[in-house]
Amino acid sequence: VVKWNVDKAVAGADDYIVDRINVHYNIGHLQASGGETMKPTGDFLLALNKLSKDQYLPVGPDMPEAQELIEISGEKMRMLAAFPTPPEPHDA
Repeated sequence: VVKWNVDKAVAGADDYIVDRINVHYNIGHLQASGGETMKPTGDFLLALNKLSKDQYLPVGPDMPEAQELIEISGEKMRMLAAFPTPPEPHDA
């Protein structure tokens, strides 16, 4: 996940990337806190990952997938938690 400065990117500056953070698997969807509102808070990001191979115990015919909660409010992003979710997460 990459955090970047929109104004610098539009201006063509080379230093538009503010921070990067790795997630464990391919992201299927991203949800930001309040991201579907007129005034999003922009404090947290939820990475709804497509896989969780070898990360959680098998609990039935479907393997749980992974979600990762990332704090994005400061200059540096911070991974807060990683936890299982039912398969095919689409909306958090």
